Amino acid sequence: MKVIVCQHCGQIAATLPLGRSATRISVIELCDALAKHGSIREAANALGCSRGLVYKILKANGIKKDCTKIYDFGALGGKNYE
Repeated sequence: MKVIVCQHCGQIAATLPLGRSATRISVIELCDALAKHGSIREAANALGCSRGLVYKILKANGIKKDCTKIYDFGALGGKNYE
């Protein structure tokens, strides 16, 4: 919340932020969630973000959509999708 003073009447007013709040998810957190959950949809739900943001982070870091193949899922107790 931001507090501003009106230039015309001098009253103090509180404003609410517009738009979405910034979601700071690191690539390491994202890859760990993908390894744990096995799908982009479930990882996005666990991280509290959209699938689009997951794809955006992967693309920005040069990781392909099938990045789940880089993990040894047997060691993590998950399914191996290779």
